Parts: sequence; structure tokens; C-alpha cells
Amino acid sequence: MYADRDRYVADPAVIDVPVAGLLDPVYIQSRAALIGTSIAGQPPRAGQPPGAGATAPITRLSLVGPRIWSLSMRPATCCR
Repeated sequence: MYADRDRYVADPAVIDVPVAGLLDPVYIQSRAALIGTSIAGQPPRAGQPPGAGATAPITRLSLVGPRIWSLSMRPATCCR
């Protein structure tokens, strides 16, 4: 379960990363509740921690090789 990491990993010098929200005990408890204990299920989608802005996932196909890049841009906080 790396959905939050995949969504919010970024260089905090460039993008506002909601670190405090990701570490908020109530948010962590709500995310932990999504983990099943009896059977495997679909992995949960990334959550919306306190202080997180809107995100728009972008996928780009590389013409150089068989690579797919997945980026998250936060238009409200990008490129300050």
C-alpha cells in the first residue's frame, strides 16, 4: 500500500508536500483502517490528507524506451 507515497512524493523545495497531514494521527488511523486482515483486496487509492491541494495525475510515454512515467502535479502550488 504505497498509494499516498506515490501521489505525494515530491521535492518540497519545489512542491508543497502535505507532510504534516500525512503524519496526522487521525489520517494515519483512517488509512490503516483500509487494510484488510482476512483476505487480500484491491489496494486503496491515495487519500486526501489535511493540507493537500488538488492533484492532476499525468502519464507520459517515453519514445526512447519502454518506460512509462507517472507524475503528479499540483497546479495550485506548483512552481512557486
